[in-house]
Amino acid sequence: MGAVKYSVSINEHGEITLPKLPLKDGTRVEVIILIPDDDKETEEWAQFSVEAFAEDWDSPEDAIYDNWEEAYGLHKR
Repeated sequence: MGAVKYSVSINEHGEITLPKLPLKDGTRVEVIILIPDDDKETEEWAQFSVEAFAEDWDSPEDAIYDNWEEAYGLHKR
């Protein structure tokens, strides 16, 4: 599958406008939003995500993976 890259900006209405593309109806299109590194809100969401991950990582349910080497009969060299 080939890909074509277009760089556009979001307008004041929060919309993205692409040039007319010679594509057939039903063609799959994937949009990736690039968020600036200095976006404070994004930084806050990312931190929230890290905290949530840390809680899951340290949960009793996840503890079964703490000694995975022993559980699978692997020994440290």
